[in-house]
Amino acid sequence: MNTIPLIFNQRQIQRTVIGGSEFVAPLEQCLPISIVIINRGARQYRSQIFQRLQNFNFRQIIFVEQAGNDYELENLTKTYPFVKFLVPLEKVTVGDLVNMAVSEVDTEYALVLWNDTSIKGDNLSRRFVEKVISEQILCQVPFLSTVSRQDLPVQMVPSMPGNIFTVNPCMTYKDKAPTLYPFDFIGLYNCEKFKQLGGFDYTIKNSYWQNMDFSFRAWLWGEEIRLASLFKVEYQEEVIPEDTTRDFSYLRFYLKNIAPIFKMDHADLPRKKMFKYISKAHFGLFDAIRDFNDARQWIEKNKYRFKNDSKIFIDTWGSLI
Repeated sequence: MNTIPLIFNQRQIQRTVIGGSEFVAPLEQCLPISIVIINRGARQYRSQIFQRLQNFNFRQIIFVEQAGNDYELENLTKTYPFVKFLVPLEKVTVGDLVNMAVSEVDTEYALVLWNDTSIKGDNLSRRFVEKVISEQILCQVPFLSTVSRQDLPVQMVPSMPGNIFTVNPCMTYKDKAPTLYPFDFIGLYNCEKFKQLGGFDYTIKNSYWQNMDFSFRAWLWGEEIRLASLFKVEYQEEVIPEDTTRDFSYLRFYLKNIAPIFKMDHADLPRKKMFKYISKAHFGLFDAIRDFNDARQWIEKNKYRFKNDSKIFIDTWGSLI
C-alpha cells in the first residue's frame, strides 16, 4: 500500500493536455476564476456544455476526461479553442483528476463541477465572484438541487455518538453555514490553499473518504468550507449515491483525522492507539502495523499544522455556525 503523500501532486500522472489556446472573451471581460468540468461519462454532449459555459466568460475552462476518453479531442479543440482538455493515461481517482486540473489552473479560484451538473440561472455574477475572492475561504459550496428540482441537504454535520464518527446531511438555507465537506467534490476552491493542504490523497481510493479526508484535514488545519446561498447548481441526471463503506479508505481517513490527539500546540498519534487500530483492520497484522506507522510519521511531519483534533472540532461545531 502507498505511503501517504506529504506535498501537493507528489504523484505525477502521465496525461494528455490539449487546447486552451484562447480566452472565451476579451481578458477584461472574463470572470477571474477558472472552471473545472469532470466528465463522469458520455451522458451529456460536450459541445452543449461548452456552449452553455461560454455565457459565463470564465478565464479558463478545463475539461477533465476519464482515462482513455481522448477520442474527438482534436476536432473539439478546433471548435472550442478556449477549452483545455486533460486526459490521464492511466486509471486514477476522482481526487487525482481534481489535483491534476488545479495544477493547470492559472487563477486564484477554481470551480469544480461534473458534466451532469449545470450552474442555475445567472447567479455566478462578477460581484459574487469578487466577494468570494475577498473572503479567502478555502471552499465555498453551492446549494444543490436534483434533476426534478428538489433541494438536496448540502450541509454535512459531523458527530461522534459513542465514539463512532458519523455525518448527518442537513437542510439549511443559511448563507455561510459551515459544512464538513463539499458534496460530490462540487465547490469553488481557493487554489493556493488547496495546494498548501496537499490536495486529495491519491492513496485513498474510495472517493467519499478521499473527499472527507481532504475536508476534515482542512478544518483541523484551520481552513473553512462554507455554503454560499447565492450560488446554485442543478443536477441534469439522477444523483449518484455516495459509497460510505468503511473499507481501507476509511481506515486511512481514520488514522489521519480521527485518531490524532491535540496537545498544547501540536498533534500526536499515540502508539497505544495501534492496538485499537489493529482490531479495526481486517487484514494482516504486519500490514496494519505498517499503515499505523505510516500515518504516525505523516502526523509527526505535519504536527504543527493541526489547530485542534477531531474531538475538539466536533464538540465546538456549533460555535462555527
